[in-house]
Amino acid sequence: WSSDVCSSDLIHDLGFLRKDILPGSPGLHKWRLIARNSGRVILKLFYKRSWEAEVVKMIRINILVK
Repeated sequence: WSSDVCSSDLIHDLGFLRKDILPGSPGLHKWRLIARNSGRVILKLFYKRSWEAEVVKMIRINILVK
């Protein structure tokens, strides 16, 4: 994060929803990101299963806040 645009205290976890309670079942996780100013931010999301030691996948999202 660029502290001028956003910081970790401006990320609100809205929760994880899934249809099945089994570990590893698909679901949807939502966050709300609030920007302080305009600018560019790189959001990195790391997909890691709780029972595995390593990150499975990393997604990098470039965000332009106007």
